[in-house]
Amino acid sequence: MNPRSLSPPKLAWENELPSFRAEIDRVLADGTWANYSNYCTDQLHEILQKLTGSQPLTCSSGSIGIELALRACRVEPGDEVILAGYDYPGNFRCIEAVGALAVVVDIEPQSWSINLQQVSDAVSPRTKAIIVSHLHGEVQEIAELRKIASQQGVIIIEDACQVVGGSSNNQALGSLGDIGIWSFGGSKLLTAGRGGAVFSQDPTLLQRARIASQRSN
Repeated sequence: MNPRSLSPPKLAWENELPSFRAEIDRVLADGTWANYSNYCTDQLHEILQKLTGSQPLTCSSGSIGIELALRACRVEPGDEVILAGYDYPGNFRCIEAVGALAVVVDIEPQSWSINLQQVSDAVSPRTKAIIVSHLHGEVQEIAELRKIASQQGVIIIEDACQVVGGSSNNQALGSLGDIGIWSFGGSKLLTAGRGGAVFSQDPTLLQRARIASQRSN
């Protein structure tokens, strides 16, 4: 058998291609595609806020979203950021980008979840934030992590890039930490090829992220 002769299965979203093309033609014709702020981005922000209950700030990628979150939390050179040793490599690069030190803890056996006891033990006077990532569809114990963070005065950065649209206890993943991130990269559940969003119910954190985005995108 020649596998090249096999036709790929028809995907459900292919039925929507005509409407996609019509919308693309519209934004090309009216010049919307060339503007940073337009009715499309306004609609996107409204939808994201409805989904998460948090104000969104769109950005160029999920990784940039993590960096913006770190800057919003005022993580500076010499500060420490705790995260799991098994995490998206870009998160380590973001910590390096702001000059901070990554403090690595283990994950639970037979799991992708960060070890909460090790997180608690790793907190020091220099700890500014904890990055926790929902990986491979496994939802982290954000509620338990918040107890640790609140006791220590540490900010939780929730990386929900791989679980866009997911929820826990009727709350959108990405809205459970102090500041959260979604990704719209090509491999993600909701994709635009590139792009991301930062969420927070804290207007101060979101404003700091917005200011930082003016030079980080």
